[in-house]
Amino acid sequence: PAPLGGGRSWQQQLHSGQRALPQPALLLGPVTRGFQRGRRLGFPTANLASDALVDADRLPSYGVYCGRAVLLDEAAAEAGSLRSYRLTGPSLPAILSWGSNPQFGLDKALFEVHIIHWPASQPAEFYGRTLACLVTHYLRDEARFPGGIDQLTEAIRLDLLVAKALLGPLADAQDRQLKDRLVRLETAAASKL
Repeated sequence: PAPLGGGRSWQQQLHSGQRALPQPALLLGPVTRGFQRGRRLGFPTANLASDALVDADRLPSYGVYCGRAVLLDEAAAEAGSLRSYRLTGPSLPAILSWGSNPQFGLDKALFEVHIIHWPASQPAEFYGRTLACLVTHYLRDEARFPGGIDQLTEAIRLDLLVAKALLGPLADAQDRQLKDRLVRLETAAASKL
């Protein structure tokens, strides 16, 4: 982040621009293998290509966001039809980074989704599985942290705290909203057949 003024620390200013999105955005796509950096930092991510963004006009810019995510039924995903997708369970809170990850300088933008409270009873790896994510809040700009990995890790911990506070009271409503969006996609796909 840029040098901060006004006597506030970078931690205090990190989320000063956070806000709810005017309309939530939907991500939907297969999880791809990344560089495992999130896992090494203690925040494993499910990586999605930028074209997983269904609502391209609803995310204002690259940055860090939060919302709800759910894996779709693996067998249904193999069928290749949205009409057959089934949720594997309730959606879970998630934070996600969209961009080129300036800390590590990726050559193309992607989504890195960290699912908060991932159940220990579920497989930790789900490459190739389809992930749906309803993005509801903008948290902050993506940034290269001059303090390196330690400062990045602290920023992610702060992202988690802010996301939990924002998403906790909205869990049921956002879960329904995500399911409704998937049903509308299924209906639209079926009407084109």
